[in-house]
Amino acid sequence: MPINISFGNENLSIPTYSPDEFSRKLYIVKSCNGRKYIKAKRSWNIPISKKNLYLLSDVIDTDDFGRLEFATEQHNQILISKDFPTSLPLYKFQKQGASFIYHNLLNFGGALLADEPGLGKTLIALSVYERLKNEGKANSITISCYTKALKPEWSSHINKFTDFKLSIVEGSAKKRRKIYTSEEVTIMHHDLMRVDVDYIKPTDMLVIDETLKLKSYKNKTLKSFRQYAKNCKYIVLLSGSPIENNLQELYNIVNLVRPRFFGSFYKFAQEHIIYEKIYVGFNKYINSVVGYKNLPELSEKLHSIMIRRYKKDVAPELPPIISQKYYAKLDSEQRRIYNYITNSLIDDISEDLHNKLILAKFMFLRRVCDSPNMIKYSKSSLISQEFKDNIKSGYGGKFDVLQDILQLISIPNKVMIFTQWVDSCNLIYDWLISKNYNGILKVHGGIPDIDKQLDKFKTSPDYNILVADDLLSHGINLQACSNCIHFDIPFNPDKLVQRTSRFHRLIGTTRPVNSFMIYSRNTVEDDRLMEILNAKAYLFKKVLDKEGRSTLLQILKGVKT
Repeated sequence: MPINISFGNENLSIPTYSPDEFSRKLYIVKSCNGRKYIKAKRSWNIPISKKNLYLLSDVIDTDDFGRLEFATEQHNQILISKDFPTSLPLYKFQKQGASFIYHNLLNFGGALLADEPGLGKTLIALSVYERLKNEGKANSITISCYTKALKPEWSSHINKFTDFKLSIVEGSAKKRRKIYTSEEVTIMHHDLMRVDVDYIKPTDMLVIDETLKLKSYKNKTLKSFRQYAKNCKYIVLLSGSPIENNLQELYNIVNLVRPRFFGSFYKFAQEHIIYEKIYVGFNKYINSVVGYKNLPELSEKLHSIMIRRYKKDVAPELPPIISQKYYAKLDSEQRRIYNYITNSLIDDISEDLHNKLILAKFMFLRRVCDSPNMIKYSKSSLISQEFKDNIKSGYGGKFDVLQDILQLISIPNKVMIFTQWVDSCNLIYDWLISKNYNGILKVHGGIPDIDKQLDKFKTSPDYNILVADDLLSHGINLQACSNCIHFDIPFNPDKLVQRTSRFHRLIGTTRPVNSFMIYSRNTVEDDRLMEILNAKAYLFKKVLDKEGRSTLLQILKGVKT
């Protein structure tokens, strides 16, 4: 007996050849959300949704699945207006994204725009506010950036494409409090939300640009945003990397944009997170995340609040990113330090010491790959002062490779050098000076007037080399440069994408982007081992489980020479 269903305008009959098969397939049909049996037609009416399509894929053949998949895509396009009214120069996919955000704001008050970095999330957010303003639904907006270095980027877009009156929050506490009440558009950065939340004037719309400082539920900045967001009608969160480490991060940022969307965290964890009791040393156990479940259902639910597109799908005409791997060899002093730390780590793991100590020492292995000076001048007490005093000062093997790459690029072509650490940033800058390179700029969190430094790099032919830490890996537009050197490689591949996307952007990128990645052979930075470490991403969270410790031991013993 067949099972008849209607899915939108599509009608089809699901064949069954035994009572058991009929029962199994009927059970799946009844599992679809919103299904209703129509007696007159002897058919099941199933609402169009990606989740229902996913369920039905188990009981229909390939051709029927293709028909239903096409019907689903058509249905989704109806929900997204193709002609979004705006004066800003948006591509078609940007208008679709703006329409998605706009309708979510009107219906639910919040939405998440998670397009791949470089696809113009800034313009999409501004176009949504413009429409709300033109329709009399909003008259003020607060834009909070991940870092103060992004404020000039936003003000540049607003001044170029709109006539909005804006104010940029900076200066002393007394001066900032006056600015918060002055203009239609307020541009600030996340750290100010934490210290000034009680003085910031509520606005109709809040745009949160990037979420790096907002993913931990204990984070004071996140709590301040929650407090402020209660008084805003509309909340838009922009993030190229909404998930970096775990699903709790996703829960926290979605809960900020639309509270109660997932319900309580207890309920969310029961539905999607697998825990296991893990020994962490000192006779203590904690619940550690060892896996996830029901991810297709989670993905389907997210589609109602989040939209994410990729360059390869919506902007295939963009020039390519040309990635090139270079391999450095540790010099004799680096190898001696590396082996010393490795032996210490192996002992710590064997003795079952606390994970924080293990992870801290593990990061020293990464730092010595950059230079022996990164250990010699470290202020950490994890490495004995006696050992540090006996380290021979020097730059290390990566700097030989860096010189080869710079000769290949041929200055005055512009180049940016990324590193994870401030002291490595300073070390590279000093090395460039010692090698008589000119036109060098340096940017990290301790440098004042970052926007002026960036403006020099973008516009002046006299400045061709920019050295920076990951402070600049989010939100900055650097299309004037097409050469990027990764002096050290982040374990999280999303961070590498964020870095390279500073140069590979929808507007302004006219040349291929050269991405040079420097690895240290026979170390934890070896690109082959990086693949293992990426697959074992939970190793670098707060807790290492037993399998993680075992894997780490194998890696350490395998690269010690």
